Amino acid sequence: QFVGGKPTYKLLPGTVGESFALAVAERLELPPSVLSRANELLDSETRQMGDLIRELEDQKSMMEEQVAELERRKEEMAQMEMQMLEERNKLEKKLLTARRDEARRFAKKLEEKEQVLENVLER
Repeated sequence: QFVGGKPTYKLLPGTVGESFALAVAERLELPPSVLSRANELLDSETRQMGDLIRELEDQKSMMEEQVAELERRKEEMAQMEMQMLEERNKLEKKLLTARRDEARRFAKKLEEKEQVLENVLER
């Protein structure tokens, strides 16, 4: 496998790759006449195959980047969902507390009214 014209020394079983011999020769600054002659000796099918392989590798790389981005977004959404559930639980607790407080105030007022009513009836 080559990345940026340099070998990664990784073997990818089941994949077809290009030799990159000419790219390495250019990087090593072989004489232009040697490079030119090597290019001339390559038949058009070999060049087309190399172009197709490069195109497929580019597409594969792009797909891998997209998959990584989707995974990142998926994780982000899972975190947001957890935050929303936590916030929902907090709001439900506040609502329950508010209802209990209101019930206590109502019961207290009811007791006060009952006391007033008892006082009136006692007279």
